[in-house]
Amino acid sequence: MKTKKFFKDITFESNTIYQVEDEVLNYYKKDTKSVSNIEFFCSTTRYSDALDVAIHIDNKENIVLDFNNSTLFLNGALTPIIISNCKNIEIKNVVVKYDRSFNTQMTLIEKGEDFIKVKVDERFPYEINDGKFIPKSKYWRDETLHQTYIFLQEFDPVTRIGLSWPVVMIGNKDADKCELPWGGQTCSLLAYQEGEYVIFKGKNIPDYHVGSILILCMNNRDISNLVMYNSSNIKISNYRIVNGLGMGLLPIYCKDITIDGLKMFYDDKSIGIISNTADGIHGVALKGDFILKNSIITGTIDDALNIHSNYYVFEDVKDNVLTAICAGPSDAFKIFDVGDKIAIYLDHTMEKIDEATILNIKQEGKKYYFTLDKNIIRVNKGSLIENLSTQPNIYITNCEFGKANTHLRFQSRGEIIIDNCITEMDILFTGDTNFWYESSPVTNVTIKNTKFIMDKSGVVSIPEFKSSKNEPYYHKNITVTNCEFSSPNALYIRYSDNINFYDCTNKENKPFEAHFDNAGTLNTNLNVNIKRTANKGDRDE
Repeated sequence: MKTKKFFKDITFESNTIYQVEDEVLNYYKKDTKSVSNIEFFCSTTRYSDALDVAIHIDNKENIVLDFNNSTLFLNGALTPIIISNCKNIEIKNVVVKYDRSFNTQMTLIEKGEDFIKVKVDERFPYEINDGKFIPKSKYWRDETLHQTYIFLQEFDPVTRIGLSWPVVMIGNKDADKCELPWGGQTCSLLAYQEGEYVIFKGKNIPDYHVGSILILCMNNRDISNLVMYNSSNIKISNYRIVNGLGMGLLPIYCKDITIDGLKMFYDDKSIGIISNTADGIHGVALKGDFILKNSIITGTIDDALNIHSNYYVFEDVKDNVLTAICAGPSDAFKIFDVGDKIAIYLDHTMEKIDEATILNIKQEGKKYYFTLDKNIIRVNKGSLIENLSTQPNIYITNCEFGKANTHLRFQSRGEIIIDNCITEMDILFTGDTNFWYESSPVTNVTIKNTKFIMDKSGVVSIPEFKSSKNEPYYHKNITVTNCEFSSPNALYIRYSDNINFYDCTNKENKPFEAHFDNAGTLNTNLNVNIKRTANKGDRDE
């Protein structure tokens, strides 16, 4: 491969190593290219129809982009890097930083029944206008916080451990409109300036603690730090995100991803305690092997990891043409392609009706027409359709996760191995057939040599689906071995079977506690107090 110096507005060539020689690469909107492919987005709100992209590698192969530890500095709400329709691409040795964090950090000074009083950190410029709180920098203003719910999360000021994760709406004077899409009402606030403080007044004030750090998050998730789309054999090494917007790393319909040395943590380079406004890594409809090693993912507003595909639902079938609907909000993602094998399940259960291979796809908005390799029988409208081809193996080694209010979330039928990690966050197995429609069940998980450094349950399985007599469980075959827990609270398991729990310890040297709700067998050589219940949750069908 030939070697070339990297410069702005470069035209990438295959079979080339690009070397960055500048210590800082400053990008402004004028230096970017507008890219309008909606499939690069991870947003349910759509603030724009296009992305302003600093570096876009498209339809190439065999490229190494070595930043040589330089800083990619974004002045404005810009997308740093997109890799699309590529093979064999490596990005390494880079620090990615924005001129202003897209979160706003504040300290809670006082709290009453219908107000909170905060002091906004001076590194986070803002304005207040007609009850609206408007974060801003020299290059952007976010005047949209009143339009939908946003996170206003709470963190310990010393340890930076997440304490609570309320969602709120700020600046919406019609409080009756402040309902969460998955049910319930959010806290509705209006903002007022009072000297050096900001007063947020409203109802349903969360149970914050005076002295805590509160982080107000932008809702804009159109922009992610590094988008990988419809590509294969991608390697990301020594990649630092200081203050990202949207998802950190966003691989969509990619095969064989290796991430070695992703760094998201707090230090003297940080702009506030939060490293990213949403997930650290959000992987959608992946194939092959997803490898994450030697990485630190802390300070994310949403999940440190979320790896999933998405269910679509059955609408109709005529001969061998099946009509599928995207029932959830994530309709921009590429979930299916020609050659993928799909399965159809009765209603929202795991009772499989049939399998088929996609020969052709036609799309009309949220509606897809799949030409299949066989005729299938008609099932009930709304029955689940799962892509059996987007089930990656997931291998996570020597990683640290924490300083957040959320989870490490896994949803894949592939082999999942988590080894030699430290986490302050639950390892969570979900599956949603109600709102997000994220899939799939896990069937082969091993968690070993891992430290759970929190008091809450370490391993949690809480799928939302319709249990049936023939298929009563969703997740299966989860093994936890040789792990250390800070407390006896280790397992919270619902609608899952064949849980294996061996050779683990807890710092209190007490019998372990396990809550099994509508769950199957627990195999263990440990002293475990099992609480068994048969409750039906609000989200169970």
